[in-house]
Amino acid sequence: MMAVRTMTTKLLLLSLLPSIAFSASLPYATCDGCFCVPGNDPCPVERMPETNFTELVALFKSIEHTNPFTYDKNCNPHDNSTCTTEPPQELRGEEGAVCAFRYEYDESIEDSCPVSYSHESVASKEEAEAQGLVVTHYGACGVCSSAQDLAIFMDNPDLTAEGTECGIAYILKGFDSAVECYQNVGFSLPCAILWTYDSANTQKKCSDTCITKPSRPNNGDPPSCPLDVCLECNEIENGPVFAGLGGRTRRNSGLLSMIVRPCSQLLELSHPDPCPQTENPSMAPSGMPTAAPTAAPTAAPTAAPTA
Repeated sequence: MMAVRTMTTKLLLLSLLPSIAFSASLPYATCDGCFCVPGNDPCPVERMPETNFTELVALFKSIEHTNPFTYDKNCNPHDNSTCTTEPPQELRGEEGAVCAFRYEYDESIEDSCPVSYSHESVASKEEAEAQGLVVTHYGACGVCSSAQDLAIFMDNPDLTAEGTECGIAYILKGFDSAVECYQNVGFSLPCAILWTYDSANTQKKCSDTCITKPSRPNNGDPPSCPLDVCLECNEIENGPVFAGLGGRTRRNSGLLSMIVRPCSQLLELSHPDPCPQTENPSMAPSGMPTAAPTAAPTAAPTAAPTA
């Protein structure tokens, strides 16, 4: 009986991972050769997001965050709508709001990279840019809005192995072990807490549809490339909480993932190099694949949250 339960747990854990799966040689999934699902329209190749962030990742992982959120790990946001951050989030749920970075430089060093940054929720992208801020994602800032968390999304198009490890840690060793595991992946502490709660909620709410997810692709066949039922359940059960409390998702950060999304959901946003002396070739869009169009990706297991 224990062996059966262990195998079932492992299968379920494979469905509790962050958005994941490689599309041939590309670090993102495609739908009939397009980086998003265009519906009846042509693939918007002119909107191809950036995919190479090699130089930015190192900076974003190390730069000091002067006003990070803290979050009470004992408050489950899926069970308690009053869970909040310290300091409290601003402009959460406000249409048009963005999260932006204010970089601080060492004025004694000419043309230096920033030494620290703070985040700010601003009413609009235009207002943020008028204040000299750099928009890092659409929607208000949350516990996953840090540059550190952005770097993990940029640097890890496939987190399957890490997500499996952290899911097993939650089941076998408890909540704190799972949080520590997600921190070891590179996420900030408050973001790691949210990822752990989302994984647990997927297990609770979506186990029936996700137990066989490892054998199914993230998306169905073109031209619509519909979302897998496990991911759809996760989207319904976890999506609003993760986007609201977490702030950052791949889609609202303009980043591609291993789940193909409708083009209308993938927001346009660039991530400029804040080091003024660096002409960063990694920021140039990589362009669409030159290979022949492919069908929906043969996916590795995916998970909560589907950011």
